[in-house]
Amino acid sequence: DKYDYCNITVTQAPLTFKGKGNKILDNVTVSAGVYAITMTHKGDGVFKIIGSDGDGRAYTYVDVRGDYTGTNLYAKGKSDGVENATISISATGEWTIKIKAITYNGTDNITGSGECVSPMFQGTNNKNTVQLKNSEDGDFTVFLFDQNGKQIGVLCDELDDYEGTVDATLDKNKYYFIVVKSQGEWQVDFDNNSKETKINEIKDRFKGLICV
Repeated sequence: DKYDYCNITVTQAPLTFKGKGNKILDNVTVSAGVYAITMTHKGDGVFKIIGSDGDGRAYTYVDVRGDYTGTNLYAKGKSDGVENATISISATGEWTIKIKAITYNGTDNITGSGECVSPMFQGTNNKNTVQLKNSEDGDFTVFLFDQNGKQIGVLCDELDDYEGTVDATLDKNKYYFIVVKSQGEWQVDFDNNSKETKINEIKDRFKGLICV
């Protein structure tokens, strides 16, 4: 005569594509949710990916030269599902693309390198002084999104080596994630003494201009 409650989140299995050179992927479909797109390239020339969301909008996910590994937000956080989308790849070498749901398995002390999308973490209702660090030259931008894929702020938009703070208060009944644009190692810590969440630690990944 005892009972309890739990929430179960069911997500679509990741979509993975592999190839070499130029290619157009048709009929790309994902169910409701918020997704990240991870892209890799091994080659000396152009690597450019442009995708649609099935509703006529197009997004440039990456535009570089040379080897590349990075993660971006898929379809700008469109959360009601994507049907019959396309992904156009221009490449000189081998490439992989993975589209994976962003899930609730992270903390609000996040470290990584390069272009990344964090897992979701829960708000606390505390007014926090968010600590931000970046170790390389180039752009350092940190976007904050809610669990529905809506951008709710830009925590940082700086250049080169950077260390600074910004205030933020996040609802404890909601989940959030960050999208980071960087060419080096970085940290975003919401100062709640939480365990560190490491996204990736890949160095020397960029050989060209990033236009995302």
